[in-house]
Amino acid sequence: MGNTFVFIFLAPLALIGFFEIYFIKPDFFFWVLILVNATIVFSLKKVKGGRFFSKEFGHSLILPLLFVNSVAAYSLIVPYRLVSQILFLTSAVFIFYYFKNIGRENNERFLENISSYGGFLAVFFFFSFFYGLKAFLGTPIWILILATTILTTIAIFEVLWANRIPLQKGSVYIFLACLLIVQLAWALYFLPLSYNFLGLVLAICYYIIIGVAKPLLRGALSKKTVKLYLICGLASISAVLLAAKWL
Repeated sequence: MGNTFVFIFLAPLALIGFFEIYFIKPDFFFWVLILVNATIVFSLKKVKGGRFFSKEFGHSLILPLLFVNSVAAYSLIVPYRLVSQILFLTSAVFIFYYFKNIGRENNERFLENISSYGGFLAVFFFFSFFYGLKAFLGTPIWILILATTILTTIAIFEVLWANRIPLQKGSVYIFLACLLIVQLAWALYFLPLSYNFLGLVLAICYYIIIGVAKPLLRGALSKKTVKLYLICGLASISAVLLAAKWL
């Protein structure tokens, strides 16, 4: 228990230290990224226990690695140094909260919640980064589509695991959801909006699809749930597009 307690605090502090090295020496980005990912893998093994190559351990690694790498990617295109510092602190807090709860028994509710909200932030950071590559480097659309497909597949797979939905039951959904999100990503590529707005719109669409799919796969979908996600989602997208017009 003592060792577990130490790693719950040590891992987030190590992440901040590594990110600060990258902040001071941007050329060290890839080395820092390797250290950050290794820290998460090793620390989660100490916190959660189990075998390195077990399915359960591998599944539990997806969200923290997804979140921290999304923060690292997004920090590459953030023009404000203060925002970068806030992102690094956010990733450390997220890892602390995740490690603190992942080893507990009966953590199903925790996994469902952190998967929904943490996954939303992770895909927002990644989607914004992908669109940022287009804005800054003129990256062709096929790279955006390929990256979006891979990211969406991983993110949805993690949601299925966190919600205890069998892969056999959700495999068709993964394909359909990825296809829909890729189509949306393609359409948004041609809009003259900033990468942050485009990433946020696509992340909201992802959240709507996930929110409707989870009760659908559990056989508990209701008209009220569909209306709630559609109304809130469309209202959020409308607000984002309106803000994009005036900013």
